[in-house]
Amino acid sequence: MSGTIRPGVSSLFQTATQVVNTAAEIAKTVSAQVTSAAQNAASTAQSVFEAASNAAPLVDLSGGTPAPVQGPVVRDGSPATALGWANERLGNTGYDEHCLDFVKNAYAIHQNAARSPEINFANGTNNAIGAFNGLEANGKILPPDSGTPLRAGDIVFFGADEKNEMDGHICIATGNTAADGTPEVITSGYPGAPGVHLSSIGQLSEESGPYLGHTTPELAFAEGTWPGSLEARPTSTQGATNPAGNAPQAWNNTCGANALMSMEAAVDPERAAQLAAMSPQERAAYEGAVLRSDPENLFKLGTRPDGTTKGWGPYMMGRQLSERFGGEATEIQPYNRSQAVDAITTQLAEGKPVAIGLAGHWMSATAMRDGESGRELLIHDSWTGTSAWVPEADLRQQGSGWVRTHFPGAPFEGAIQSLVAPGQPVLEPGSAYREAEAGMLEGVRAEMR
Repeated sequence: MSGTIRPGVSSLFQTATQVVNTAAEIAKTVSAQVTSAAQNAASTAQSVFEAASNAAPLVDLSGGTPAPVQGPVVRDGSPATALGWANERLGNTGYDEHCLDFVKNAYAIHQNAARSPEINFANGTNNAIGAFNGLEANGKILPPDSGTPLRAGDIVFFGADEKNEMDGHICIATGNTAADGTPEVITSGYPGAPGVHLSSIGQLSEESGPYLGHTTPELAFAEGTWPGSLEARPTSTQGATNPAGNAPQAWNNTCGANALMSMEAAVDPERAAQLAAMSPQERAAYEGAVLRSDPENLFKLGTRPDGTTKGWGPYMMGRQLSERFGGEATEIQPYNRSQAVDAITTQLAEGKPVAIGLAGHWMSATAMRDGESGRELLIHDSWTGTSAWVPEADLRQQGSGWVRTHFPGAPFEGAIQSLVAPGQPVLEPGSAYREAEAGMLEGVRAEMR
């Protein structure tokens, strides 16, 4: 220690002062550069809007901004409830780097895939740019030079860029103009800006990627699937709710698992609440765990929509129902449509849900009721994630297009090839399959953390 040189207090103070002054100058310079870059981005974005619209307003308030919806918000596909739900989640970090899920949830597209298949399926990419490409291919995107100002609830897209890991970005316009002069949006979080928050097209153009354009509910959503639709009218889908939550199958080959979940939820309120409360990410993980829960058949998941890996056939559906419900499952291969409907209604009358096997696809039936045109069956389609009260007469008609009529977007024919029903209308406690899926799900959740 004798060789250590100890500077005097005065010398230390002078050195510290110089460091502080230098740091202050650097900070001032960096701050000026950041401010300049942000101003340039906002100015560029504003110039794009003004040039594209010939100095028209950046946002269209002629119809008024939708009145705020007080929570808890029931999302019905309208801009008002979408924005109300999004505002309830300001500061929520659960959607960070999951912008597509944020918008799908705001508009309840995850519960009604037929509302906008392009956004829900995103060309199989599960990212914003996939949704944009699907909408653009179908002529449903208004580019920046369209001259159409943004309205509250319009869905806004940004291009694939290294800043967003080439996923693009999607968010929702609020109907207001931000401080930088560009339209205000509400967006999920991303690196550097965590949590749901208000931003602007100018700011996101700088922090995420180039502004690509927007779509509207009128363009993007199917008629009759949201309150503002010009043709919103009573349909067989109204009041038809999947007890497990109207969510489409997450994988290409999990239609059987999805159908089984609705059957379990139909007889067990606790199971129904558990499934309906899951986030899209948890639901996808759980569906995969259900598919692979049989220890002798650990199926490989196939990505949607073009995966071709193997899913359940009637034998495996029967094994699953026997294990989960107890007793021996009933499997029927009907000779004709009339015999198929007789079998379905008989099982439903006994309180047993039924798995309906089409060519390469599973649906499920869970209830019956008397409708205006006769008896109706509550059927759930896992591909579109929708449910419908289907008239028994439509099902009985040989060669009828009941699938296309009641489940628009489902690419399946209506021929019923097999039916599988559980041995009893209650769940068996302590199912080994349920324990297996719970263990696999926990592993998946750990990987997601």
